[in-house]
Amino acid sequence: MVSPWRQGGNVWRVFWRGEGGVAEAPESQERRSQLSDSLHSIEAFSAPWNLWLSTLVGIGFMAAPTILNLVGPAATSTHIIGALVVTFSVVAFAESARLVRVLNILCGVWVLVATWILDGGTPVWPWFSIVSGLALIALNFRRGSVVNSYGGWQRFVH
Repeated sequence: MVSPWRQGGNVWRVFWRGEGGVAEAPESQERRSQLSDSLHSIEAFSAPWNLWLSTLVGIGFMAAPTILNLVGPAATSTHIIGALVVTFSVVAFAESARLVRVLNILCGVWVLVATWILDGGTPVWPWFSIVSGLALIALNFRRGSVVNSYGGWQRFVH
């Protein structure tokens, strides 16, 4: 990194693409804009639809205590599960971390069980938990497409 800096080169290009400043695939003849290149590198644009919907379910869990007037352990559990679902879904946006989506299935199972063992719920809470828990489980069985190759780690991407 010091060598390109001393020569007046682009340090960021070396940082992100290596010493030669080129990506793994040869650059096409037409140059993409820097904005287009940056947007292309963001994993969220290639995330499967089911992970986006899982993220929305997680946001729904975080909003549920306020909307459904939950209190005590039911509210705390729902807040924490919502944050975990959003986190696991966003991490699973990356192709190499798609396996993390399995943790959302476990969160969905907890939501189904928590409805019956935690205090502080309202009459609507069991229905909300059943519907959103089953949706979360169903949404996270689908892996989504994996475009890149990860060598010896490929078996863990599935």
